Amino acid sequence: MIDVTPVAVRLPDATIRVRDVRPEVRGAAGAVAIARLPAGRSEIVLSGAALAALMRRAVPGVSAQSVQATRFRRTIAARVPAPSFVPERPAVTAGEALTLVARNGVVTVERRVTALQPARAGGRVFVRDGAGRVFAAPVQSEAR
Repeated sequence: MIDVTPVAVRLPDATIRVRDVRPEVRGAAGAVAIARLPAGRSEIVLSGAALAALMRRAVPGVSAQSVQATRFRRTIAARVPAPSFVPERPAVTAGEALTLVARNGVVTVERRVTALQPARAGGRVFVRDGAGRVFAAPVQSEAR
């Protein structure tokens, strides 16, 4: 009786490499790409025969007999895990003390303000100055 349960393989990207099919292969030989998942697909199931054909095509010098002698009797289910969402940390957080710098020609005016909301570099943020006035200001990459 042949086991038809696919061997689950988790891929870091959409590329199936030799080491994903044959874990015992290490180094540069294991890093050789044998297939890519089709665009828009995050998983694929390949039969042993398909894996053997892909291996012969991608790795020159591999004989058909050596490929058949490997463990291609089972199918694999290759899957790229969904990327985890990590929100970008804002450059400015609410309540953070900042220095507003205004330049016009050779004149530079600086004053202390407080951010009223979080913001990313390149965006705008509402700030409050020492007199209580609220206005929008651009956020530079080196917010201070």
